Amino acid sequence: MKTISIKVPEEMYQEMKELNLNWSGEIRKEIEDKIKKAKRRQKASKAQDFLKKKAKEGLSGADERLQAYERGKEELSKEKEGK
Repeated sequence: MKTISIKVPEEMYQEMKELNLNWSGEIRKEIEDKIKKAKRRQKASKAQDFLKKKAKEGLSGADERLQAYERGKEELSKEKEGK
């Protein structure tokens, strides 16, 4: 396992000490969550590009799939903003 370091303001550091949490574990979980979300966005972006290409080629149903994808993308964006 690799080690990383971060700097936080003194006030934040004092608050962290008072809470006495496993900060390494908490930060690791957040990083893992960000990685998962970034991978989902990347995968969705590739799917969107594929569907746009197919829609331009005129394959039936591609427009409906693209619209469904766009709705899902909007929901993911709202979820991200809510966090």
